[in-house]
Amino acid sequence: MKAPLDAARDVFAGEEAWIVGGAVRDHLLGRETVDLDLAVPEDPKRAARAVADQTGGAAFRLSGAFGAWRVVGPEGAWHVDLVTLRDGDIRADLAARDFTINAMAEPLAGGELLDPHGGRADLEARRLRMVSAGALASDPLRALRAIRIAVLLELTIEPATAAAIGKEAPGLAGVAHERVFGELKQVVCAPAVRQGLALMEAHGITAQVLPELLALRGVDQNVFHHLDVHDHTLAALQAAVDLEAQPATMVGEANADGVAATRLHRIVDVNSDGTFITQGDANRDADSDPLVRSQIVGQARLLVPLIGLPSVWLTGDTTAFTVWVLASIAAVLLVAFDFHTTAPQRTDNSATPISQES
Repeated sequence: MKAPLDAARDVFAGEEAWIVGGAVRDHLLGRETVDLDLAVPEDPKRAARAVADQTGGAAFRLSGAFGAWRVVGPEGAWHVDLVTLRDGDIRADLAARDFTINAMAEPLAGGELLDPHGGRADLEARRLRMVSAGALASDPLRALRAIRIAVLLELTIEPATAAAIGKEAPGLAGVAHERVFGELKQVVCAPAVRQGLALMEAHGITAQVLPELLALRGVDQNVFHHLDVHDHTLAALQAAVDLEAQPATMVGEANADGVAATRLHRIVDVNSDGTFITQGDANRDADSDPLVRSQIVGQARLLVPLIGLPSVWLTGDTTAFTVWVLASIAAVLLVAFDFHTTAPQRTDNSATPISQES
């Protein structure tokens, strides 16, 4: 079986095809990526199926309205998104994208970078800038996407783009829940989650997608707490992030391996005989039910702090116990984030296909 890039080049030999979006951006940043976004002049249906045949993947229509197709590799190891060029022209296609760092293209067959909006210079300056004044208005989800990209890539949002985010944030109320969740979960799971949530609130996004968090501000707790519920919640969330990044520091060397095992093998439950149920086991039971998958993720997150409970309890270390409590609260909070967006979908006729926005 061929690698996806080799297969795509074989399928489009002698034809126009462009690598676009996040794949180009990540290549310039030196970040490894296994996913590929392609823009082509014609309906990509035939090409998608041909790539799937050569790679052993599966091809399916991603968005009927925009003619996008996706090829997913064996065991979900990678995916290739193929979308029809807007107006049949690569420059017109790039001009309709969200941010300059996503509005670059390279010929699939090889060649010079096409960068009509200065995306490369913005990357070098660590700056996030919208392609045009109306870029965010065409799809309000881009307001939240700006926060996600800025946090994950450690970029500074330039002033005009920041103003546009605040202006378009109310439009998020009309965006389909699953699209919002796709961006929100990446902010919440980012190493710099506190920064991401702060940016969301500063730009008026939290009020639209997570108003429950704002409602916690100013809610006092008993005398054993020095923070209100809002700040305590954020501290607990940070504890969960730190637990994943530095398990030995948080729960001790004796429990660090257990935390790592939960992350690497995605343990989601324990059988009555003490053996672990892995994500793969659970996926076979859950099939394709998104609600059940959300429950699985929730179980995994709740299991992490439980690993450290025995030693914390037996040692009587009050500091370790406090950390464990915070991590447990954070796990519950992360589960709440998942379930917040499992409500029925909203009508969202202006949805931009995933393949066009990375």
